[in-house]
Formats: sequence, C-alpha cells, structure tokens
Amino acid sequence: MKRTKLFLELIKKQRLKLLSLVIVTIFYVITTLLQPLLLGLVIDNIINQDPITNAWLLRFTALLGGQSYIREHLWIGALIVMIIITFASITVFIRSRLNGHISESVALNIKDKLFSHLMSLPYKYFVNSESGDLIQRATSDIDILRRVFAGQISEFFYALSIVSISLIIMHSINPQLMFVAALLLPFIFIFALFFFIRMQKNFTEYDHADAKLTHAISENLAATRVIKAFNREVYESESFDKVNEQLKHRGIKMIDALSFYWGASDFLCFSSILLVIVNGVIMVINNSLTSGQLVVFVSFSGMMVWPLRHLGRIIADFGKVSVSLGRLVEVLEETPEDLVSGITPEIKGNIVLKDVKFHYDDDPKHVLNGINMEIKAGQTVAIIGTTGSGKSSLVHLLSSLYEYSEGEILIDGVELKTYNRHYLRRNIATVLQEPFLFSKTVKENIQITNYERTLEELMNASRIARAEEFIENFELGYETMVGERGTTLSGGQRQRVAIARSVITEAPIIIFDDSLSAVDTQTDKEIRSKLSTIKGLATTIIITQRISSSQDADMIFVLDAGRVSDVGVHDELISKPGLYQRIYNVQTKMIEGDSHGK
Repeated sequence: MKRTKLFLELIKKQRLKLLSLVIVTIFYVITTLLQPLLLGLVIDNIINQDPITNAWLLRFTALLGGQSYIREHLWIGALIVMIIITFASITVFIRSRLNGHISESVALNIKDKLFSHLMSLPYKYFVNSESGDLIQRATSDIDILRRVFAGQISEFFYALSIVSISLIIMHSINPQLMFVAALLLPFIFIFALFFFIRMQKNFTEYDHADAKLTHAISENLAATRVIKAFNREVYESESFDKVNEQLKHRGIKMIDALSFYWGASDFLCFSSILLVIVNGVIMVINNSLTSGQLVVFVSFSGMMVWPLRHLGRIIADFGKVSVSLGRLVEVLEETPEDLVSGITPEIKGNIVLKDVKFHYDDDPKHVLNGINMEIKAGQTVAIIGTTGSGKSSLVHLLSSLYEYSEGEILIDGVELKTYNRHYLRRNIATVLQEPFLFSKTVKENIQITNYERTLEELMNASRIARAEEFIENFELGYETMVGERGTTLSGGQRQRVAIARSVITEAPIIIFDDSLSAVDTQTDKEIRSKLSTIKGLATTIIITQRISSSQDADMIFVLDAGRVSDVGVHDELISKPGLYQRIYNVQTKMIEGDSHGK
C-alpha cells in the first residue's frame, strides 16, 4: 500500500503531462489506423471502382468532388495521406517529448526527496547501512522508475488503445474475421506475461553480477596504492576475471532465454496474421469481404500483435517497479533526526559529565560505563587511552550523534539533550581522525561551514593549522582542487586542512578526535602551539593515544575500558603508577630506540 502511495504521489505531480500523453497517444493510434483504412478505400473504391455505400464517406468524397473526380485526381488522395502522416509525425514528436519530460521530472523529484530524507537521518542509520546498497537505491532503483515513465506507461496505453480500437473497427467491417484476428491475441499476451515474470529472476541475477563487477572496479581503483605496494596486480586481475566471467555467464543465460522468447513470440504473431490472411482470402473469393477490407485486416493484425507482446513484458516489468518502490519506501520510512526542536542558549564551553553510560544498539555491553568529567570554558584538556577505551564514543555523545543511556551531560549547566542539535553542532567543531575532504578546492573545503568567510580569515585559520605553508606552494594556492576525498593531498595535509576548517568556525568548543596522529610530532607540537593562541576563547578537547599531544593540556583524563581511571596534569600522571605512566614509558622507549637507531 505504501508503494502504491509513493507511486501515486509521483504520478500526481505529473498528472497534467500524463493526461496529455494519453490524449496524444490516442491521436497517434487514430492517425496510424487511418493509413491502412485509406489504403483499403483506395483499393476498393478507386482501383476496383466499387461504389461507396457508407453515408459519411459519401459525404466526405462529395466535398472533394466525388468518387470519379478523385479517381482522376489521385493527388488528392496522396495529399490526404500526407496530411495524416504529418499529423502522425507530430504526435510522435510530442509523445516522445512528453515521455522524456515526465521521466526526467519523476527522477528529479524522487532523487530530491530521497537525498533530502537521507540527509535528515541520524548518524547511526548510516553506520548500520551499507553505502553500496544506499547508492544502488539512489541510482538503479530510481532509474527503473525513470525507464517506466520514459516509455513503458506510454507503450502500455498505446497497446491497449490500438488493440481495442482496431477490434472495434474490425468488428464493424466483418465480425467473423475479427474473431479470427483476435483468436491468438490472448495466447500472445499470456505467453509474454508469464515468460517475463519467470525472467525476473534472471534479470535480478544479472543486475547483482553487474553490481559486483562495478564494486570490484570501484574498489580496485580506490585501492591502487595498496595493490601496487603489495604486488597484487596479478591477483586482483584474476579476481576481476572471475567476477567478469560470472557476469558473462548470467548475460549469456539471459540472452539465450530472450532469443527463445522472441523466436516463439514471432511464431505466434505471424501465425495470427497468417490466420487472418487465409480466412480473409477465402472470404474475398466468396465475395463476403473486399480486397481493401482484407488489406485493412492484415494491417490491423500486424499493428495489434507486436504491441501486445510488449504489453506482457511491460506488465511483468511493473514487478521490478514494485520492488524498487519498496526499497525506496524502506529508506523514506526511516524516522528523521529532530534538528528543529530544542533550545539555543549562548554556549561558552563549560562541560560536565555525570555518571554517563552508553552502549551501541547491537551490543548491550557498555562502551562508556559511568564517565565523570568537568571541563571549564577555555580549557585545553586531553583524553588519552588505548584503542577501544571509548574515546571516539565520547566524541559521538558530545556531538549528539548518539544518545547516552544513563547519566547527564551538561553544557553550561544545560542538559545536552535539550539543545537544538543543529545549533549544538554549529557550536562544536570536530576534527576527525580520518577527515573527509570534498572534491572541491582547498578554499571551499576550509570555509565549507560558512562561504562568507574572508580570505584573511581563511589564511589565519590555515596558519594556525600549519596548512598555509604547503597551500602557498600549490600553483593555484587556495583554488587548488584536492581531488576525490582529497587524494591529491597527503594524510598530514588533509588533516591540517580539516583542522583549519574547524578553526575558522570560531566554535566555542573544538574537539580533535585523534586528528593529530597523521602529522609528525614536530608538526603536532607546532599546531598545538598555534592553537594556544585561541586558548581561553575556545574549549579544546584533544582525543589522543600520543603522550606528546596531551602533555601540555590543562587537564588530562585517562580512559580505560570505558571508565576514567585517572585525572591530572602530565607531570603528576607520569610520576604515579597507572595506564598513563605505562603509555608514557612505552612511547619514551620507542623514541629512544629511534634515536639510537639513527
């Protein structure tokens, strides 16, 4: 029912164009059928000189000068045929244009609707979803809908119109021969319908094989460095050949089945036309049918059988449309994140966590188990811990990407959950460990939160992030394109652009989620030194595993297995037994080992 609702919603927006399409299609059918009708009249009343008995045809020929006059001036008949052909051509043009406009408009509307809804969904939805599957829904499934509106709906009305109108005209000429012409039509339609219903599985298997091939190409192009570094060229080529061979196998299987169908379908269609010819000739010999009427019947039979066999496929393809609509509805039914409600008080940067507990939906075990912290506005604090201690989960909670199950998080004394999320995230700048850069210029990536920032502000943020030095070496400077996901930049350069992007926001709270790990210790130190120039203006939280990144902090929180195991400053923590001291000793030995090695 929900699929039908979405389909009707798409149709509703195009109802005037669809109505126009139906009307134009009917006109096209009429102009198409008029051509063999005129040919039949020419054979009977012009060539064979049979008298005209139809009242309306008598009046029409009288307007043109009468039957004898038309016979002597055949150009009149030719002119009438040309006028009809011209009208038919115009209807073809209008019909094709309407098909294109409707299909592209439908694709545009559903893409906008889907993308807008995706952008409104909570972060955890994307964590639990496969990006490839979402891309497939946003491209292939929508393309199936587009193809339906691009021609199949029009072909559906065309087939129904030409079959029904043809049968009515044929019945008015000779009911007996009409029944002969209609004898095999149900079999042609049913054969097509059942065949393509059975073929849906083949089409699906081919689509899956094609998707695997696309994924293999995409993955290998993205992993070029790894492939080269580990000499995997031959292995990856062989793996690709296997996937490609599977696609070929599915393709040949589908082609073989379709070849059988078109051959068998042609046999049924030609048999239907042959039945009309044989019975029609007998009737002409017995003078119960004229030669011109036989031409009309044969022409009409040909015009009916070919669209009818396509009608079976169109109806079967509606099954694919139903599946695609269902997949789109699944996404559109997901509850969007509430970014509108909530309060928007001024944020200064005081943060308090009281016995905060959190676990992910798919795991009842707490990742954070009773976290207590107090961070004052303008402070620089470090949160250090081993992998899996819950550092990144804490960042997710502060940014309201996830909701904690127990406890309280207060910002300036106000419960975090009561804040307007959009407003909150605008006031908390986060630099991720693996920053994402858009395929835009350096300038656009830095000022992505506010394109009205001046070049001076841009350069100042770059200076603090130590990004200015390499940006100025680029030929185009800040106008340099960074490539897809920032591939033209090194890991450290991407990190510094991301830091500049957060600094320029002038947010009262800045979180570095292990984001200094991609730069060397000297650059790390210089960046933190530059960041101290905004100390007192912003609350800075440095999530790290590196002692050198935490040692200058006003306060250090040590996280161990989801709990705060220790709190203090660097000198205090290295002087007493604990996780911080152990990390310090290990990293000190590593540094000493490197220096001895040199």
